[in-house]
Amino acid sequence: MDLHNCKFFIKQILFLELALFFIIPISAYAEDPCSHVTVKWITTHLSISSKAKIVSKKNAGGLCETILMLNGDPVSFYCGKDFVIAGQMIKNNKFVTEETLSSLSEVFMAERKAIKERKEKAKIKRQKFFRDNFSKLSDMVLFKIGPEKALKSVFIVTDPGCSHCRHLISDFNKIAFEKNISAKVIIYPLLGEDSENMTYKAFCENYGYAEYKNIKPVENPVFCEKAKTLIDSEKKFFKKAGLNFIPVVIGEKGDWVVEGSDMALVKEKLGIE
Repeated sequence: MDLHNCKFFIKQILFLELALFFIIPISAYAEDPCSHVTVKWITTHLSISSKAKIVSKKNAGGLCETILMLNGDPVSFYCGKDFVIAGQMIKNNKFVTEETLSSLSEVFMAERKAIKERKEKAKIKRQKFFRDNFSKLSDMVLFKIGPEKALKSVFIVTDPGCSHCRHLISDFNKIAFEKNISAKVIIYPLLGEDSENMTYKAFCENYGYAEYKNIKPVENPVFCEKAKTLIDSEKKFFKKAGLNFIPVVIGEKGDWVVEGSDMALVKEKLGIE
């Protein structure tokens, strides 16, 4: 190779290196694998709460490593253009996901604290709502448990499809006459179509506790205007209360609320052993 050709060859190599210096980074980073990843996009692939929060997302081997907070716990996903992989990434004997999670420990603590504070504020708000609107609860009662002239009484908000609710009502029924207390039971269908169908049947056929305790999913749904009016009213009322779970036990005058099926706490609120 003569000197002229050698110089030309060197220039070509330098030009190619310079082109690669500019072109490769641009093409490599032109498409951010995380640009499309949002909670809303993830819900098109997975059944997760729309209230989930993304606390971290970054490029990991061409996929978007995404860390969400779900009910106070971190969950990792690896998102492609039109798919989601749940789990952890391991590369060169390194647990990539674990390293990411470890680096975000302070973020998780802050998120858990914020979630706890939000839940507490929501709980206080619900308690105030029931205290201010307890008189409206009587209009939604389907049946009563216990003596007619009980010393103390409560409202129990339940769902026919909720096993925890059934246990709570059963436990209350066992001590109602012994302790001279009563429960006014409100059937609120929160758990889907089966619950709503069972609630319609209970309302339309005026169920008492004897029928309600044996209620099962309805094969042939029934309908009556009375039930529709009552269920619509319940939905509006409990939406204002911010109630999206059951069971709930409310003091007769709305002066206290127990969220969940803690019978021991209900007894404590009623002042009985």
